[in-house]
Amino acid sequence: MFCCFVFCKSRFDFNKQLQIRSNEIQNGTYFLLTLSYVLNSSGKQLAMRMGYTFYLARRTKTTDKWHCTSWSRCRANFILYQADGSTKLAALEHNHAPPNFQIVNVIFATKKNGKPIAICQGYTFYCARQTGSYYTWRCTGNKCKGRFQASIDGVVKTAKLEHFHTPPKFIVCDGVYLKC
Repeated sequence: MFCCFVFCKSRFDFNKQLQIRSNEIQNGTYFLLTLSYVLNSSGKQLAMRMGYTFYLARRTKTTDKWHCTSWSRCRANFILYQADGSTKLAALEHNHAPPNFQIVNVIFATKKNGKPIAICQGYTFYCARQTGSYYTWRCTGNKCKGRFQASIDGVVKTAKLEHFHTPPKFIVCDGVYLKC
């Protein structure tokens, strides 16, 4: 991969784990393209770099081209080789602020009585309702408004995770939730 600045001649390659495999550094500086992959609310995979999101715009036999999710007004993009995940080309300058979103990791466990419980950011949630293919989970705190919706396979669709109480003290042992 070459640096995205016009006069810079830095060069580096990545392996599949997005670790630098080789690099050529000019002026003592190089820019690292670190990516993580997340799912959007409709379940499609997005690549994320420094808070900006990219969607898979085109797939050929050998490469994947990713465009900024604000492609209509921002032309940031990059191309990855499918074989080893190395970068072929990147233009990563955006003309807008990164999107405002949050990444939510949820752990599902079972209470002693067999009921399911969800744990998110240290807070516990009970399953309040099932609608079609989604579950609505509400905070176990008294009168707390914290809640989220997740699909049957655990992908979070919407979340309101503001709490006005301290998280409960608990441990999870072999998938079983126990209060401390």
